[in-house]
Amino acid sequence: MAYVTTNPPVKISGGVLTDFGAGAGTGGNIWFYRSADAIATVKAAGYFTDALQRGLQVGDIVIVFDSATPALSFAFVQSFTANAANLDGTPLTAT
Repeated sequence: MAYVTTNPPVKISGGVLTDFGAGAGTGGNIWFYRSADAIATVKAAGYFTDALQRGLQVGDIVIVFDSATPALSFAFVQSFTANAANLDGTPLTAT
């Protein structure tokens, strides 16, 4: 599948980690994203095509819930390509 702008990540926290030792505008917000896409798909370069317009910043945390599996992953905004965020992260597993 692919990202659709009608199902964007939602900012759930801001301020607590913002500017933690890094200066102004360097992330630290926490976002939640629910989709049927697996974390590998969400981590593909440029997945969130409107990330800058939505306010994501390098260093922001994105909690990704894959509703198809289900699975939960923590990721972070590593960089941007144009307006699109590039994420890195690790899935959490339950036993």
